[in-house]
Amino acid sequence: MQHSIANGILKGRGENIIIDPRAVGHHLRALGLSSRRLGSAGRGIRFTSAIRRTIHELAQAYEVRTKLENPSCEFCAEARLRTGDVPERVK
Repeated sequence: MQHSIANGILKGRGENIIIDPRAVGHHLRALGLSSRRLGSAGRGIRFTSAIRRTIHELAQAYEVRTKLENPSCEFCAEARLRTGDVPERVK
């Protein structure tokens, strides 16, 4: 089910690829994000603080931008401080 969300995002960004859950798992593991068994829900990632920090670090490293800016997000602030990337409205 979640892979359909990812495919919708890719389609919205003009991509012509379709991904399947197993492929997503391989890519996530390559980035250091491992899924685990979540009971009857199948496999997934628990979004602990450590995982959220890692995701923000990866986004910053790969220069992934989002339309959803949250200036109060502690992980975004940490990532910006590490790179010296200060938002325009703060400069």
